[in-house]
Amino acid sequence: MSSPLDSLIEEVDEDLRRDKAVALFRRFGPYLIALALGVIIAVAGVMAWRQYKTERDMERATTYAAAIDAINRGDTEQASSLLGQVTGKGAASGYGALARLQDAALKARAGDSAGAATVYDGIAADTGVDPLFRDLAQVLSALTVFDTADPAQ
Repeated sequence: MSSPLDSLIEEVDEDLRRDKAVALFRRFGPYLIALALGVIIAVAGVMAWRQYKTERDMERATTYAAAIDAINRGDTEQASSLLGQVTGKGAASGYGALARLQDAALKARAGDSAGAATVYDGIAADTGVDPLFRDLAQVLSALTVFDTADPAQ
């Protein structure tokens, strides 16, 4: 059995622990609350940015698909306009690079080899574009001006 003195000591210990916890919360509580709010705001910001980026990518994809559809229908003017919209929204993005490649291909088909080569060279020089697209643009540029370029080049 515990004596009344033991009960009193336990009660005093419990009160001391509670007082220490309250003192700690008063001292560090505002910082913990601020940290929690900061984490919540940061996570919300990252989620909002990802949502915005996804919506932008979907818009580019839809416009690019409409441009490819216009190319397949033979409407090169509309296709060129749509491809210009995609490149205007992000020339270094995946869809932007694809749109620039398609635009150069349209120029090459129309007989504008110099214009196509200029677009290809622009893609090849753009360090923001994926290296695979840059390498492809270099090869396509060389193929486009193969017959007309200076042999020294």
